[in-house]
Amino acid sequence: MIVYKNYISYEDYNKNIINISDENIKDYFNYFIIDHNQFPVILPTTRLEINLNQLRKNYKAISNRIGSDIGIISILKADAYGHGLIPIAETLNKLRTSKIGLASIEEIKILRDRNIHTPILLLYPPLLNQLELLLDLNVKITMTDYNAILLLNRLAKKRKKIIKIHIQIDTGLNRFGVKPNKAVTFITNTVKLKNISIEGIWTHFMDAEND
Repeated sequence: MIVYKNYISYEDYNKNIINISDENIKDYFNYFIIDHNQFPVILPTTRLEINLNQLRKNYKAISNRIGSDIGIISILKADAYGHGLIPIAETLNKLRTSKIGLASIEEIKILRDRNIHTPILLLYPPLLNQLELLLDLNVKITMTDYNAILLLNRLAKKRKKIIKIHIQIDTGLNRFGVKPNKAVTFITNTVKLKNISIEGIWTHFMDAEND
C-alpha cells in the first residue's frame, strides 16, 4: 500500500485501486486488528508513505542547484519505481519538470489521459507497430535502429511533423543502444532526415546496480 500526504490508494487482491481518506487509514492501523468488521477488505499490513511536500522541496533544491539553464528529466518508469505514477507525475508537472521519462506506452497513455502534457521521453526503443501511436501521443522517442528511424521519418512526413528523438549509445550494459564504433555513422545519417530532429544522445552506465 502507498500512502500520500494528499491522497491514499492501494491495490486490492483483485487488482482494483481503492482510495481511502487519511482518517480511515489511521483508524485502520489503530483499530482494524480489534474490529474486523470496520474494514471489510483486508489491507496489506505494511505501507509506504510518500511525502509529496518533501518531493517538492527536493525537486526545487535540485533545480536551484543546477540552475535554470539545465532541464530535469524526471524518470518515472515502472509506476515511478513503485511510488505511484499519477501523484508523482502530477506533482512534478506542476513544478514544470522539463520532461518525464517512461518505459511503456501504457504509462504514457495514463498520463495523457490525466491531461499531463509535460513532454515525455520514451526510454526504450519502440516496436515498429507502435510508432504511429507514439506520434499521436506527441512523445519524444529513444531510437537505436536506423531502419526504424527511416520508417518514423516517413510516418512523420505524411503527418507534416518533425519528430524529436534521443539516440541511446550502448557503453557496456548491452541492453539497448547503438554500438560506439557505429555511433558516428548512425548519427550522421540520421541528421540528414528532414522529419527527424536529434534532441539528445544518452547512455546508461554499464553497471545498472552500482553506478
